This record gives sequence, C-alpha cells and structure tokens, in this order.
Amino acid sequence: MAFSLFDICVPSYRQTLGAVSGFLDKALGHFQANGVSPEDVVETRLYPDMLPFRFQIQAVVHHSVGALEGVPVGKRDYLGQLRLKK
Repeated sequence: MAFSLFDICVPSYRQTLGAVSGFLDKALGHFQANGVSPEDVVETRLYPDMLPFRFQIQAVVHHSVGALEGVPVGKRDYLGQLRLKK
C-alpha cells in the first residue's frame, strides 16, 4: 500500500497545531485569572542559553503551518530526470 508524503505528515502537523493552540488558550486563561502578564511569559527561557518561549511557538508555526501551505510538490519533483534504457 502506497502512502503519500501528505498522508504521512499533514495529520501530525494538524494534531500538533491543535494541541499547541489548546494549551496556549488554557495558559492565557490561567494568566488572566492570576494576574500574570502573557508578555512576560513569552520572553521566559527555561535555561539561559535557550531561546525564549516566543521562539518555540514561532518554530512550531514555521514547521507545521509552513509545511501545510506553500507549493503542491509531488514525488516526481524530487526524482529528477529518469535514466531510461535505450
């Protein structure tokens, strides 16, 4: 049974985006209920040499949403010129 790259990747990307959206909504509700500024949280780093939380979310968007948009590329686009026997 053949699988396309779309069939393999897109469901995972959609699941990831849904999960991230859900925990961001839940976190915002928590911050509002407890008087915490979301702007302060997005600049938080778990470790000093780690990029801030803002970057982590941007990376999810870049790798998931970006992969879902863009050019309709298929397998033949990656194969290059086929070597055929003459």
